[in-house]
Amino acid sequence: MADHVSKTSRMATRVVNAIVIVSIVAITICLVFDIPHYFGHRGSKRVWCGERQKEITLALHNYHEFYGTFPPAYIAGEDGGPMHSWRVLLLPFLDQQTFYDKYRFDEPWNSPHNLELAVPLDNYNCPSQPGGPSSMTNYVAVIGERTCWPGDRGRLLEEIVDSLDDTILLVEVAESGILWTEPRDLHVQQMNPKVNAPHGQGPSSHHTGGMMVSLANGAARFLSADVSQEHLEALLTVDGDEVLDRQEVWRY
Repeated sequence: MADHVSKTSRMATRVVNAIVIVSIVAITICLVFDIPHYFGHRGSKRVWCGERQKEITLALHNYHEFYGTFPPAYIAGEDGGPMHSWRVLLLPFLDQQTFYDKYRFDEPWNSPHNLELAVPLDNYNCPSQPGGPSSMTNYVAVIGERTCWPGDRGRLLEEIVDSLDDTILLVEVAESGILWTEPRDLHVQQMNPKVNAPHGQGPSSHHTGGMMVSLANGAARFLSADVSQEHLEALLTVDGDEVLDRQEVWRY
């Protein structure tokens, strides 16, 4: 028995020593190659952005399960114009019930009371946003009759006949100028169709080489800034039956 305990003790000591050596080697490699700096500033924020978009996409699907449809891009007022945003409708499904309960749907989005609620909200901000969280959203819908967001009516999941793996729900806009409570997004016929275009409002991000997008299958993918207008339009439609060149579209 004593001999068994002694052998076990020696083995434990060797294991601890090995762990210490491996840890020292790992730390040394990180310091030499500056891995934390590289990953923290070039990789993790993009990953984090993707996680936030996946949370929004999950909330959209939970909304669909509860109401039988995705939320409309906006609720229209008596004049037919946008009055309330899908981002407000989604709040209960993002664990933001408090904001939802305070919001007044009997007033327009820009009433004095509702404007007070337009404080920075992490859910709708990309982590790469300069200056930290903002009241302006980075995640927007693309509105159009053949996109996932027809306007003031919600899209049924079964209406998306293209592959859910290649149908965009949301895009990024780096400097949208859109309050997250504001019922304003991009319109497919008015937006700049070039990703990260230097001029004009359109899909864009603070990430290098492209932007994160949310897909109808619940995933978030990195869309190449080099994607053609033809491919981008194909990704935005729900019933185009287009054939995509995945090597051109997606970047890893």
